[in-house]
Amino acid sequence: MSQFFSSGGGGGTASPLTTKGDLYTYDTDNTRLPRGVLTSDLVMTSSNMSSWSNTSSTDLSVFVEDIWFENFNWQQSIYGVGSKITSDGSQPTSGHPGIVDLETGTDTNGGAAIRRGLGGQWLLNNGAYMMDYIIKIPVLADVTDDFVFTIGLATTMSSSSAVGDCPGSNAVFFKYIRSSSVNWTAGTHASSSETLSTGGSSVAVDTNWTHLRSTVNADATEVEFFVNGTSIGTVTTNIPSAGMGVGMVIKKTAGTTEREAYADYLKIVQNISPSRFS
Repeated sequence: MSQFFSSGGGGGTASPLTTKGDLYTYDTDNTRLPRGVLTSDLVMTSSNMSSWSNTSSTDLSVFVEDIWFENFNWQQSIYGVGSKITSDGSQPTSGHPGIVDLETGTDTNGGAAIRRGLGGQWLLNNGAYMMDYIIKIPVLADVTDDFVFTIGLATTMSSSSAVGDCPGSNAVFFKYIRSSSVNWTAGTHASSSETLSTGGSSVAVDTNWTHLRSTVNADATEVEFFVNGTSIGTVTTNIPSAGMGVGMVIKKTAGTTEREAYADYLKIVQNISPSRFS
């Protein structure tokens, strides 16, 4: 039986690992085996996880992406005077190495974005997905210096695009739009039709490190969104079937004071049924 230890949100088995991002195998009495020795248990680790649980024995669980942002192999997009993207370790904080810093610059419509695989790297109907993002917005938006922040699976993540064009025609996203709400907004786009999440709690955007998570069931009929473990709602319509990439963008809409967004970690996991290999 293959076992995948990941954050379950509802309790579970304590992870036997202490090293982030490593892949090890374990035998049935939870003894770590030498690298390259495979038995029945497959164990993977990730950062910032509070609990661990096992998947069904009928699933083969695979990391699609597991990236600390110090590994900065991303397309970059900047727009406006002074806008830039840095990942040189100048912004580390305790427990968050390898931070990437997106800076809008001082133009009223300045912005910065990173993206990967926007040509269609991920399809949602190929097994259940879980996407995790660890981000921080150090200064919130206000009437004088306003901006919009977007992160998630998307087809458009460009600092030169209008705010309304991101995250594109197909997406599974989180947004901070102060002019609409002080709370996190989440939703989906399918062929440019939007559905926002409903039925969850309201969670205000703050200046602390924040764990954003979205989950998609195996047949892509429901998406649920979480902020620091609290569900902010689900979506059952306009879930995209087209391929998407992943990215984040901060884009100013008012003011000339620079604003920033930090990203520490991204993880995308897909549970693949053995039938895929038959």
